[in-house]
Amino acid sequence: MILFWAALLASIAAKAQTYTNDFENLPEWNAPWFNLHIVADSNATTENHVCLCDTLHEYGFGFGINAYKEFPNQNVNCKFDFRFKADANTQADIVVSIDDTVRNHYWTAYPLADYVNDTAEWSQVQLDLNFPANYTQGSEIKVYIWNKNQERLIFDDAQLVVREDYSNNYLPFVTLDSMSHYTP
Repeated sequence: MILFWAALLASIAAKAQTYTNDFENLPEWNAPWFNLHIVADSNATTENHVCLCDTLHEYGFGFGINAYKEFPNQNVNCKFDFRFKADANTQADIVVSIDDTVRNHYWTAYPLADYVNDTAEWSQVQLDLNFPANYTQGSEIKVYIWNKNQERLIFDDAQLVVREDYSNNYLPFVTLDSMSHYTP
């Protein structure tokens, strides 16, 4: 029985895809990342590269997952973490979007200012996003920075973990009373 549960747990964990990007290594700059504007960090004591979003770049770094290819007919969970430097009154947003080739299924924005830590040089964002299969079917999940006021924003140490979400939180709540009217 223990071996069964261990095998089940291993199969679930094996489907998780982890992507990291500290903007130091060229191989990390590929998919699923996009809008990478990498520069040397002039404030660092050792050579360090960061991702820049400024007056030239309205859209900052992000990721795109082809849910229809990688997670067909499955709920998807994305854990997205990164560090950033920005003013406390930044107007930039973290945009979450689900689109197919024809239309947008979902769009929301989280103010980056909500994550600014005034007591630290770097602030941290930790997002735990869950998407139901009926939204992601035939679609791409995109999460990116929208720098609508073209402020100077700096990003570093991004990590993304994408996996199938096995919870059934997306199913409608069914009571025994509602089942009493069910006729096969």
